[in-house]
Amino acid sequence: MLIAETKHTFMAYLKGSKSPDTIKTYDFVIQRFIDIIGNKEIDALKIDDFMHFKAFLVDKKASSSAIATHLSALSNYVSFLRKIYKFMAVDQDDIKDLRPKVSQQIPQYLEEWEITAMLDVCEDIEEEIIIKLLFYTGLRAKEMLSLAHENFREDLNGLMWLKVIKGKGNKERVIPLNDDMKTVIKRYMEFLKFKNPKASKLFNYSYSTLWYRLNKIAKRANVTVHPHLMRHTFATTLLSKGVDIRVIADIMGHANVSSTMRYTKVKPQLAVEAVNKLILDTDKSE
Repeated sequence: MLIAETKHTFMAYLKGSKSPDTIKTYDFVIQRFIDIIGNKEIDALKIDDFMHFKAFLVDKKASSSAIATHLSALSNYVSFLRKIYKFMAVDQDDIKDLRPKVSQQIPQYLEEWEITAMLDVCEDIEEEIIIKLLFYTGLRAKEMLSLAHENFREDLNGLMWLKVIKGKGNKERVIPLNDDMKTVIKRYMEFLKFKNPKASKLFNYSYSTLWYRLNKIAKRANVTVHPHLMRHTFATTLLSKGVDIRVIADIMGHANVSSTMRYTKVKPQLAVEAVNKLILDTDKSE
């Protein structure tokens, strides 16, 4: 069986366990692999083919993270071949070993005064909710743009909760909203009743429009920002206020707390404060 024939089955196999964006990436990688090494019979594949593909990416001056992404996709593809087609010529771990080490960049973030500066120049509720929703919840831009009225609920104690469903495997998490965010959400929903009463989604626009609107506010406040920077700011601010990193990971929807750990490198002063708490009382004088 040819690689191209198994590719379609692989894409169908991924549905339900991977997000649409991940599936698109895998589809692109497999097709690129075919373009470079040829549409071979899967039984003819050797580790040399994957090494040749990596060499091609290096020659194209692809970044280490891009090469790692390509090889991770191929590793998952080989795992699929072994499971479904009993392909045994190459082990997925051998492909994983080809991945370059990717240095983890320290996330940038905004200071709280920069968030306040943007709020001070907001001209209406449509602008205010963009800043507050991104800052107070740490949502990904795509998650924010998919929100509908039914994602919000208020319990018997008057607390408002936001239910977020992430594309990858339809994983669900629930985020509590503070009183300020609750008030703004209610005001925004009242505003939508008049502006577009038939709208099911809260934000009927694209990522590029979100970026444009956020950037427009930021320019008035003399701040440089993009949607994902607000997510970094959310995590860094909570960390600086002493919130347990496991709680932050849960709110952000990180499957592994190691993804959240990179924020501990952002504010070295937190490490200084932490080790200073370990000083022993060695004064034995009376």
